[in-house]
Amino acid sequence: MTRALDARTSEPSGEIAGRLFVVACSLGIAAGIVAIAGMLLAAAAFATASTFTIPLVATFEGFRDAGGTNAVTVTGSWAMAGGLTTLLAILLSHFMLRRFGSAARA
Repeated sequence: MTRALDARTSEPSGEIAGRLFVVACSLGIAAGIVAIAGMLLAAAAFATASTFTIPLVATFEGFRDAGGTNAVTVTGSWAMAGGLTTLLAILLSHFMLRRFGSAARA
């Protein structure tokens, strides 16, 4: 039995391009969220001279140096931060494509 190409089920190229655009924007938004969260945690650790830890991702250690000035040390894993960004981007793009993709077809 041969399978014929069914034109009704194939997606137009504009819809595929739109989906790729949503995925690319989701990746950018997720990277921005992770970066902003990291900067806020570093600022909080600096200001309060306390330590914040995100398990497997990063540790923000705030302290006062010998002169009494606040300082911060950030130790982390770029691979885990990238994995967190990728996971967040997948979740965001899945939500956007499920939520608004079905409304466009209706």
